[in-house]
Amino acid sequence: MVDLKPTGAPRSPGGLTRPDFVRIAGQGFGDPTNSYVHCLAGYRGYVFAGTSRNSMALLKLFPPPEPPALDPWPVSVPGDVADLDMHGQIWRLDSHRDGRPAGRTLGRRWRLVHTSPDILGKDGSLVPRDLGYRGMTVFRGASDSAPALYVGSISTVLRGCAARLLRSTDGETFDPVGEPGLGNPHVSTLRAMTGFDDQLWVPPAGQGITLNSNSASVIMRSDDPAVGPWREACEPGFGDATNTGVFELCVFAGHLYAGTFNAEHGYQVWKTPATGPGEPRWTRVIADGAGRGPHNEIAMSMCVFGDALYVGSGIQNGGYDRVSRVGPASSELIRIHPDDRWDLIIGQPRQTRDGWKDPLSGIGPGFGNPFAGYFWRMVSHDGWLYLTTFDWTVFLPWAGKPSRAAQTVIEAVGANEAVRRAGGFELWRSRNGIDWFPVTTTGFGNPYNYGGRTLLSTPYGLLVGTANPFAPESPDLTAHGWRYRRNPDGGSEVWLGTPCSSTRTVHSRRIARHAAGADMLITGATGFLGSRLADELTRRGTRLRILAQPGTEDAARRSSTDVVVGALDDRAAVQRAVRGSEIVLHLAGVLPGADPGDLHKINIEGTDLLLSACRDDPPRRFVLMSSTAVYADTLDRSRWPLTEAAALGPTGPGPAVAYGWSKVAAERLLQRRAAEGGFEWLVLRPATCYGSGSNSAEKLIKAAQIGAVLDRSSRVLQYLHVDDLASMAATLIWSAADRDTVHLAGPDALSWAAVQTLVRRVMKRHGMGRSATGEDPVDRPPMPLARFEFPYDLTHAFELGAMPRIGLREGLTEAAVELRGAKAGPRSSAAITRRGRRTGVGDATTRREVERPWMSR
Repeated sequence: MVDLKPTGAPRSPGGLTRPDFVRIAGQGFGDPTNSYVHCLAGYRGYVFAGTSRNSMALLKLFPPPEPPALDPWPVSVPGDVADLDMHGQIWRLDSHRDGRPAGRTLGRRWRLVHTSPDILGKDGSLVPRDLGYRGMTVFRGASDSAPALYVGSISTVLRGCAARLLRSTDGETFDPVGEPGLGNPHVSTLRAMTGFDDQLWVPPAGQGITLNSNSASVIMRSDDPAVGPWREACEPGFGDATNTGVFELCVFAGHLYAGTFNAEHGYQVWKTPATGPGEPRWTRVIADGAGRGPHNEIAMSMCVFGDALYVGSGIQNGGYDRVSRVGPASSELIRIHPDDRWDLIIGQPRQTRDGWKDPLSGIGPGFGNPFAGYFWRMVSHDGWLYLTTFDWTVFLPWAGKPSRAAQTVIEAVGANEAVRRAGGFELWRSRNGIDWFPVTTTGFGNPYNYGGRTLLSTPYGLLVGTANPFAPESPDLTAHGWRYRRNPDGGSEVWLGTPCSSTRTVHSRRIARHAAGADMLITGATGFLGSRLADELTRRGTRLRILAQPGTEDAARRSSTDVVVGALDDRAAVQRAVRGSEIVLHLAGVLPGADPGDLHKINIEGTDLLLSACRDDPPRRFVLMSSTAVYADTLDRSRWPLTEAAALGPTGPGPAVAYGWSKVAAERLLQRRAAEGGFEWLVLRPATCYGSGSNSAEKLIKAAQIGAVLDRSSRVLQYLHVDDLASMAATLIWSAADRDTVHLAGPDALSWAAVQTLVRRVMKRHGMGRSATGEDPVDRPPMPLARFEFPYDLTHAFELGAMPRIGLREGLTEAAVELRGAKAGPRSSAAITRRGRRTGVGDATTRREVERPWMSR
């Protein structure tokens, strides 16, 4: 067999972003009725994926006591369950022969290795033994000659038998071991499985048609799961009858931790040290849903990262438990220290039995998303903690009884538009467990991917398996009402995240061929943006010529030895600078607030003089740095997100209007002169730029230091960090087509008032400021519209391989620390991120990784 081993593939010190991911399995591995990739595991050089099938149709045929009010139902449903193929499957991903993943062809190497057999059902008919496979782990029992792959199933307990535990030693055959339900004939599913203290620990997770809770509420353990016996490892519910299930297990700091399902008071977390064959000694660590009560109904996910255990919460049935009348509510994240202290990381500030808890991240429940019903999975990968959500935005068009938050969104932007803008699960990452940045907030661009169901860290990348039950047909609204049609985006998917397989890397290879040795003229290269962009282009191998204002030539020579001294109104200097340049990149200009005369002289007349020189001595391409200030509808939320085709013509009072018109004029001049001179043109329209050394960032930070509030406006800003702007612009110079226009904006969209709150929290956390009232600022619950209101659509930039990496919290933290001249303490995660991206290595002093083998043999 071929082993999957690290092969020198580039690591991701800056963390994975959306362009780093490619889909390696789609439409349910070619069968869209594979609804969930419930589990992923590495074993004997392969990746194994367990699926469940036709989940949404089965929910309609066997509804819970209080089914969701959806009309029409999200998938077409046959008249009888016998018409559904409910045989669970296990798929295997074969490696490339040299141990490297085979890029975009990797998905062709999936092979079906196991399908649930039929058994004689309780009514005498043949039924599938396993509806799906919900958990996997590698463990070596007493009678195992080598580590084996153990798989927990979802059963047909009402029609067939209780859930089975399967075992494989070759990755080809999967045989049931032990008694059905581990001795309990009512158990419907086995979910969490963990090796600890030389034993395999398995809590039965469901009963009957209920897949998350059961009346037994125990953990079973065995040192020889292939043979048995299995013994109870705790008393039912740890002695608390309101605990109706043990949902998650994790080994941390020499203990086994167990998280419960508790719809009455909220989840609990218990731990036991290793005791060998003796009775476990359980101690309760967390009670009452970490002080939030039933809205933290389930300890949904657990992950060790650094020196802490992270616990994500959820409410069953997607964030609204109708049977127990819990929710709807979004998820929270806490972390537990070895001494049982705990912190609230993401969630609602509150008083608890352990004192007041403020979310250290400053982020409300669900990352501010009212539809994030679960924090479903977490994994530590390459020095970062990754977390996925379940998101029910996709249900809005069919919601018969929308919640208050859902109704607000539907009334504001419309159900279908909400799905288009923000449907799909979210994947977030953190380098330190506190500062969190989004990787995708739209299910990798597929709104039907409503959950990031499973994560697996491998030597060649991060694997994400999705939950997508919207197949084979889903409703489509036509002139004649709802009609079911084939859904090409339905069925579970698997995505691979690694720099060596990213869209950005594909572009970068093509870009590198153009950039290496290219001659480029830059104007404005000594400015706030220009100096960064010049550095980035030099790093990419571009030969630079700089048109430098008199008095700035010494600064310009730090980036290039080819410097032409002269202003934009110096015709002779401009002509010398243009001569022989393959690319002209025009950054020079004055900003909003400048004298109207200077705006016209520099932004319009100076641009025209430069373009005239290009008409007479044409370059291959002219790139103009324009602005999002050119739009007519920047403040009209009903037209968001604006695309590059939105109407031009800024209106209203204020200095931004005159500045916007100067950029409109420059763009029109470019189009006319390019047609006359026969050269290509590209317009880049960045949103407000900030970063260390920028006036806007310094103004915010200094105001926060004294507790001043600059503006209470609700205007939404999509700030872009200057390093992201430089990186994105350097990519787009070559990846964009001729006569193209591209937005550049940040990953966060916040109101001006929210940005100031963010800065105050950053300053307080670093001991550098106070709030306007002298008290600790406390975040209010997020408005449900926050994630749907992005002023600028970045789809085109993403398609061209340009994506912002640096969130506002990260960028403003770095700016604040540098402004204060903080020399002591750890460097900010932003600085570490950018150092890693430039050099290809991370800062080893900031990474704490758990040493563990990825696969057993």
